[in-house]
Amino acid sequence: MTHVESFLNELNNSIQADQTNGNKQQNTGLIQFIASTKNSLDNLQSYLDNKQVAQFYQEIGELKFMIEYSDEVHKNWLLIRAYSGALARLSLEVSMKHASDVSSYYEIQYGRRRILKEESWFEQLRWEFLDELKTLDDDAKLTRFLNKQHKKLNSCFQVYKSELMLFLESLNKQ
Repeated sequence: MTHVESFLNELNNSIQADQTNGNKQQNTGLIQFIASTKNSLDNLQSYLDNKQVAQFYQEIGELKFMIEYSDEVHKNWLLIRAYSGALARLSLEVSMKHASDVSSYYEIQYGRRRILKEESWFEQLRWEFLDELKTLDDDAKLTRFLNKQHKKLNSCFQVYKSELMLFLESLNKQ
């Protein structure tokens, strides 16, 4: 069973319909789901465009359930969730002291995972982010770093969005 078929099975099973109008409700449920997901993606893009990373971080969690239906969606969701979480935390206060506190927080949380840096694309990206953060020595560099990372987040979101849109198109074809 493909990821699309698996998703459609679960969606169809979740729709409580009687036998007479079951197909109509299933189609309506799918149409509503696709529209709702596209609306969520538009809202997320708006948060990024307005540099509302904390709001983006909160809202992207609502699409977590989609990760079980596509490996690419899963991979990209994890990446943008982690990036947005780190950027949201870092953006609370743009100062070197706060950046140092954030760096220390992540070192305490994930320091044992540094040994996985060479084995996992995700850990490699995490440690590149943290290692670069540690090299910053003034607020101007921190601001440039935040802008650069925001662009990376937006780029990663575009990949995620395109993968999710391909999945939605596949649903539409079924």
